[in-house]
Amino acid sequence: MSNASTSLRRYPPCRHGRTFESSLLALSIICFTMSVIYGVQISRAPVNYNTARDYRNRGPYDTRSAPWAIFYYGFLPLVACCVTAVGTFLYATGRGSSLYSLIVAAIFSVGWWVANGFHVQCDWVKSLDAGVGDTCPQSYLKYELTRPGEGVGTSTAVLVIKSLCGILIGIIYLVYLTFAAIAVAQYKKLRKSRSEGISLTRKAGVESSLS
Repeated sequence: MSNASTSLRRYPPCRHGRTFESSLLALSIICFTMSVIYGVQISRAPVNYNTARDYRNRGPYDTRSAPWAIFYYGFLPLVACCVTAVGTFLYATGRGSSLYSLIVAAIFSVGWWVANGFHVQCDWVKSLDAGVGDTCPQSYLKYELTRPGEGVGTSTAVLVIKSLCGILIGIIYLVYLTFAAIAVAQYKKLRKSRSEGISLTRKAGVESSLS
């Protein structure tokens, strides 16, 4: 564990790492808050029994289960809050590492875009076709006749904020990943040039002593 920690500290901090981490932390907190609110709304929203006669038997999804809905929507933002809080602390105390940033950004950029894909499909695409017998809980909700796509008991404003935060976080992680990869590559190139310079110096010293 100590060797891994030493290896991380050996790498210089990522350029704008503190800005990336603090921005991601703020967006993750907002996204988590909106996700919890939306999860509660989904769990309490009325079901359209005309198009979802046997919705209780469709897999593990139960629109009346508030804990499950909150977990489904809030788990990733909560984990992101914890991880970005650690990253913000590391950069604020001068212990940020570009290698740490690279690893975290690579994992979370993939995670956020996968989650965004699932959530956009359920929150927006499938919600426009209520009654589809799949695993999206929005498919079993009642919808406003005058406002297609807006489920009864759910807030479009909350959904928009949640979705925008998720997309922004995904974009920032991709940019963060690029900056971190450049920093790691530059450090490795510098370390390689230094090691080659030391080798040449030692070789020259040996040759001069022999002569």
